[in-house]
Amino acid sequence: MAGKNTSNHPESVSPPSPNEKFGELLRALRADRGETQTRLSKRAGISVGHLCEIETGKRPPPSPAVFKRLVESLGLTELQIQQLALPAFEHELSKGHSHHLPDLSRKLIEHVLRVSSVIDLHQALAIQSILNKSLEQGGDKRDS
Repeated sequence: MAGKNTSNHPESVSPPSPNEKFGELLRALRADRGETQTRLSKRAGISVGHLCEIETGKRPPPSPAVFKRLVESLGLTELQIQQLALPAFEHELSKGHSHHLPDLSRKLIEHVLRVSSVIDLHQALAIQSILNKSLEQGGDKRDS
């Protein structure tokens, strides 16, 4: 699922949302492994409908627990996990939830942003901007 057409011009398509990016990548990784939605959803402990909504971008990226079960079920490499985690973190940061992300998550984002072959420059700059805004607005503070 690509971004939505925002005008009457067919070439005018908005960039995909973090939900859509996550879903597209999850679907591609699942398909590359010859895995069905039914089998993956059973192994990850979620319904087929839930998985379908994640893959189509109708739902946000899953909770960390479900994310971990999906990753383990698919047997992803570290690089693939980082690629899949990026839109999930982008979604959280865009909603101003960075204070919920542990330090390790922020370090993962920073690491992925430094690996130019994982994402393109446009994505890296957008995510870096979101991360910087979030941190400037006190996103690095911890609840006492």
